Amino acid sequence: MTSASPQPQCSTDATAMEAAPKDRASANLLGQILAGLAPVTAALKALREITIRHARFYDVFSTLANEVQSAPHGHIVFVIGPTGAGKTTLAKAFAVQLLAHFRATGLFEGQIAVVYMDLKLEQSKEFIWRRFYIAVLRLLGEPLLDKKVDFQTELARLRNVAAPAKPFSVLDQEIGTLRDCLERQLDSRGVRYVLIDEGNLLAMTKLNAKELKSQMEVIKSLAASTPKTRFVFFATSDALPLLHLSPQLSRRVIVIRFDPYASSKEDLQAFGDAILPYLEAVPGRFDFDLRTKIRTIQQTVSGLYGVATEWIQRAAVDPIRENRAMSWADMEKAMPDPHTIRALKRDVDDFKRFFNPPAEISNHENGGEDSGKKNHPATRRGRVGSRKAKRDPRTSNLPA
Repeated sequence: MTSASPQPQCSTDATAMEAAPKDRASANLLGQILAGLAPVTAALKALREITIRHARFYDVFSTLANEVQSAPHGHIVFVIGPTGAGKTTLAKAFAVQLLAHFRATGLFEGQIAVVYMDLKLEQSKEFIWRRFYIAVLRLLGEPLLDKKVDFQTELARLRNVAAPAKPFSVLDQEIGTLRDCLERQLDSRGVRYVLIDEGNLLAMTKLNAKELKSQMEVIKSLAASTPKTRFVFFATSDALPLLHLSPQLSRRVIVIRFDPYASSKEDLQAFGDAILPYLEAVPGRFDFDLRTKIRTIQQTVSGLYGVATEWIQRAAVDPIRENRAMSWADMEKAMPDPHTIRALKRDVDDFKRFFNPPAEISNHENGGEDSGKKNHPATRRGRVGSRKAKRDPRTSNLPA
């Protein structure tokens, strides 16, 4: 019995065999690159974990510490700043120091004095209170949570993008149960602070103005029903429209501004003092004159400290890998692209405009020549608390 002769290799197999050495060479090249980046990755990780207590950071930190202690019961604190100002760094540092304070003063058994969390949008691109309650209860270690919530149903609801679960549906009985459970847990666990980053996501919904107001009323009622717990939100400028939807909200929301560094001589000096320690923390340091470059850095990042440190991190990759000092050429190579620079400037301008309305607001309200600019975000009517420049003298600024 003769065995069948082997079938000849087809052309595609032959091509694959010829390409295999090249693939192995490519894989070896990738491995070499990744191996060379290992020390760079470790150095960048250490650099990202550095927290510099610069002027803006210290001012906002101090104001926040004072406000959370002295604010009346039922008030909510919002730390608001443009994207990249350093709010997340501030939030994490504040959480760490609060926890250290409570540990030093003594915690009772089972107490969770400080809760820190990020808000998240769901698949439906809506903020869903049910998921918020579940997330906080998980952080608090609610022992019966799995028995109270059908997580398979939860996942099915979230995957049904065409019919997302609305946050205020009267038919959703589970929300009330979770809310009651959360209030009891905040009290029994002795929670003193709930710090919530990305608070601007409260505004990232498909809700209309009336529903957005209801959204904030939920927060207000939650703060009122848990008198021993202070809620602090860290948010970008996107959250600003939420804060003055009604006189009741305006009265109970405490806004702490996280301003970027401006282009004045004093602010440039302070910005340089903030950037210098971070540059000195780069392995190999840097070899350019910061005094002659600080204005360029400020204008590029619109005075946003967090964006400046991210820029330095990108610029430090080649110097760390090549074991040399970082040059201004490295900074120019890693500079944000023009579209990013313009977007940052728009965000900062909108932030400043909200707190310092331009003169055309008074013209609009008095029927002046600028009264047709109805769609400009700074000239919309109905925002509670806006100062009428021609009528009310400026007596003080909001906390910086």
